Amino acid sequence: MLQSLKQNSKKTIEAIKQRWLPLLALIIFLLPAFFLLPKKDKVEVVKRPPIAKYLSVIPDRAISLKEIQSYTDQTLNSVKNTIKSNTRLSIADLIDQSGYPPVYKLSDGSFISANAKNVGSDVILSNKKISTTVYTTNTVNSLYSPFTSYDNKQYLTIDGNQALKTLAIATTHWGTYYEVSFDGGRTAWLDAKSVSLEDPKLTVLQKTLISKYGNNPNVSITAKLLDSKFTASVNSDRMIYSASLWKLAILYWTQKQILDGKASLSDQLKYVPEVDDTAWRAFVPSGTGSMSKTADDQMYSLQDLINLTAKESDNVASNMLSYYETGKFSLSFQTTINKLAGKTWSFDTRKANTNMVANVLNGLYDEGGAAFNSLFDTSYDGSRIEAAIPDEVSVAHKIGITDEENHDAAVVFTSQPYILVVMTTGNQPDSVITEISKTVYEVMK
Repeated sequence: MLQSLKQNSKKTIEAIKQRWLPLLALIIFLLPAFFLLPKKDKVEVVKRPPIAKYLSVIPDRAISLKEIQSYTDQTLNSVKNTIKSNTRLSIADLIDQSGYPPVYKLSDGSFISANAKNVGSDVILSNKKISTTVYTTNTVNSLYSPFTSYDNKQYLTIDGNQALKTLAIATTHWGTYYEVSFDGGRTAWLDAKSVSLEDPKLTVLQKTLISKYGNNPNVSITAKLLDSKFTASVNSDRMIYSASLWKLAILYWTQKQILDGKASLSDQLKYVPEVDDTAWRAFVPSGTGSMSKTADDQMYSLQDLINLTAKESDNVASNMLSYYETGKFSLSFQTTINKLAGKTWSFDTRKANTNMVANVLNGLYDEGGAAFNSLFDTSYDGSRIEAAIPDEVSVAHKIGITDEENHDAAVVFTSQPYILVVMTTGNQPDSVITEISKTVYEVMK
């Protein structure tokens, strides 16, 4: 039995040798050759620049966007000329070179890069409506359309010291241009560099205010055109107790509630003791105004409370608006007023500067309605700011008075309405504010 197994094992080994030994010998023969094969040479690949950097068409009304070079060869190796920025280009062909950036062939036989930063279309790049006022300080030439090298025909000559309403603003590769309107419906385009967004009168007024009041620490002044960011001012960043000018913020919020549909002028509000609780910073009831100085449980319309707050500067009426409409100076009220004022106008300290008061008064004007209208025909007309204004010019204003402070904030409706805010300390008389008002009016009228 054992002898038989040995014989079978030998036969199996012999069979394996006969089948696999020839293949193994071939592998051993070829293996050295594998290691001796030459290495594949590295092929340098030319990377074409990203196509987005280059134009794929010949632009209409082509110009050079900056100073560029032209070349005698399309590989751009041999410089021919320097081409200045904003030069009109006569392009004959676009050559798309395999492995190289595309180039333009010019009509004179030279070549330039088709890089999008070098070449563009001399057209209007943007045009949008805008309503503002621009001012000419000198004589300027207007255009039929925003300037390009293809559209540059002059239109009208406009005198200096003109205030012009804008219809649109456009940009080209050459600059920014305003479309302005004239009497009779005519329009023209003015280079933005030839006009100012700031009324030149404010420049004159600024010099005058500094000269007359710049050394007076008890006087703070801000004058500005309605809905303009430009001001003439003195000590306008000085924080002062605002007294009843704070009621402008309360009137603004009350009108906002009306516009938002959360209140109505016919609403009836009850005068309860909580209205005058100074714990939430209500005004002390005593002072100006005709309302009862103690809670009488009577109902008052929102319209009446607005009028009493603005026209009589009634503390109780103001407290009623604060209690019911502002939610005792809610966080939402504070956030809105601070954003409008441009700085924190604290309901606790009630300190503000003339710029802040001017911003809130401008916001109240923009809202319009009963709250702003209540600033006309007040118990304090004919004094302070209004005393210096001719009778035919309307004035809407709000005063603020304490033993130390004397303030007035007004919108004066000249041909170009302006805001004037004067805040004084040190028990200044009304005549100081009137003198300032006269100075401002003489420049702004």
